[in-house]
Parts: sequence; C-alpha cells; structure tokens
Amino acid sequence: MIKSVPEKPITTAKFLINKQLQKETATKKKMRKIHYSVLLHIKSNLNYIITDV
Repeated sequence: MIKSVPEKPITTAKFLINKQLQKETATKKKMRKIHYSVLLHIKSNLNYIITDV
C-alpha cells in the first residue's frame, strides 16, 4: 500500500523513518527465515552423517 508523502517537514520525516523501519523489519524477518532453514539443513545433514558411520 503506497501512502502519499505528507506536506509538513516533521510529518514527512516521521513518514520516511517509519517506512525505513518497516523495510528493515521485513528484511530481518526474511534473513531470520533463511538462517533458520540453513540451520535445519545443516542439522539434517549432521544426523545423516552420524547415522551413516
């Protein structure tokens, strides 16, 4: 959803800061999911190696 940028400078600054925070939060969530899936993959491979010996 795209919001129009407000006219007052302080409101504009708050708007831009909130927009940046939303982007960073989304990026962190995405990275956390990737990190978790990598850890699961490593764990499953370790289990395979341990049982294979």
